[in-house]
Amino acid sequence: MEYTTAEEYLAGKIEKVVLPSTTASGKHPVFIIRKIPPKAALELASLLELPEDVDLENINEALSSIDVKEKLPELIDIIIPACVVKPRIKKEKKNEECPKCLCIDDLEIEDLVALFEEILEFNGLTAKGIKKRQKFRQKSTGSTGRSSRPKNRKKAN
Repeated sequence: MEYTTAEEYLAGKIEKVVLPSTTASGKHPVFIIRKIPPKAALELASLLELPEDVDLENINEALSSIDVKEKLPELIDIIIPACVVKPRIKKEKKNEECPKCLCIDDLEIEDLVALFEEILEFNGLTAKGIKKRQKFRQKSTGSTGRSSRPKNRKKAN
C-alpha cells in the first residue's frame, strides 16, 4: 500500500482566489486558500469564548452570530495567516524566518476583505453555508456522517 501524497491529501481542501486589486504588471493577484486548520479553529474558539469541548460546527454558528466589527482585527489575525497557503502571510513584518512572506499590513484593504470573505465562504461560515448545512441535516436520515476512527485506520507497511 502506498502512502498518500500531500497533493492527494490537500485535493479539495485548497482553492485559488483571484483578488480585486491589480499588480504592477496589470494582473489580478491569485492566492491559494485552505480550510481552517484545527489549531486556528481552537484559537477561534478561545476568541469567541466557546467551551473547551466545542466542535467546529459550533464555531461556525458563533462566527455567524457575533458582531464581526468588534472582533474583526483578531479574526483577521487568526484566519488570514492560517488559511492563506500561497503566498504565505504572517501577522508580523517580514523576518529572517520568512523573508518572502507578506504580512497582513502589506495587503490592500479590498484584497484583505476579499480574502476574508472567500475563506469564510470556502469553510461554509457564511449565512449561505450555514443554511446549506441545516438543509443537509434536515434531509439526513439521522446519521451524523462521521465514521468511527478504527474503520479509517490502515496498518502502514
